Amino acid sequence: MPVARAASRTALANDTKEHARKAGGHRSSAFQPHRFCGRGKREGELPRFPLDNFVKHVMYMHESAYERINVTIDLGYVGDCACHKVRMAARAVTRAYDDALRPARLRASQLAVLVAIINNDGAISITALAEVMGMDRSTLTRNLRPLEKEALVTVGLEGWRRSRPLQITKKGQSRLTEALPLWQRAQDSLRCNLGERSWLHIHESLDRLILAA
Repeated sequence: MPVARAASRTALANDTKEHARKAGGHRSSAFQPHRFCGRGKREGELPRFPLDNFVKHVMYMHESAYERINVTIDLGYVGDCACHKVRMAARAVTRAYDDALRPARLRASQLAVLVAIINNDGAISITALAEVMGMDRSTLTRNLRPLEKEALVTVGLEGWRRSRPLQITKKGQSRLTEALPLWQRAQDSLRCNLGERSWLHIHESLDRLILAA
């Protein structure tokens, strides 16, 4: 038995050396086969493998692969990318409006949908509403589900050219009436923080950005 165990350890050590060499070269300080093997508790049990040596081996293989890829990352991306900056600004502004609208149990995106329906005589097709709001139809449909679930809007059956009529309910009108003063408060707060000149400049710049993109 001792001879068989020694032979098994030698074979496993040679095998792990070969794997380390294929991963980018064997480094004795990073991986020690004689520490990697261990005896089981009972006869016939597989050897135990200490986790620290296994992690060292995996990390070393990862580092070797990364060195071969040699990826260069432009650190100016975060500061210069227009898409990244606009998304950061959108998240910050949306968070402020959502917080203001919380007493009315509406989100800023839901309020925009209700206002757009009201501005179209209280009824409009989903396709037409998507065009008005500059959204794709599938995204708008997902945003409508919570409003429909709370009975703030009703969605009719699909008609000509897959058109589905959308109508605001009395409950939806009541919720909108409750939310509009809260929205106005958030709007005034942001306008005051920016200043009148910056406020107008941001609106003009966003309009140009939408057309340019």
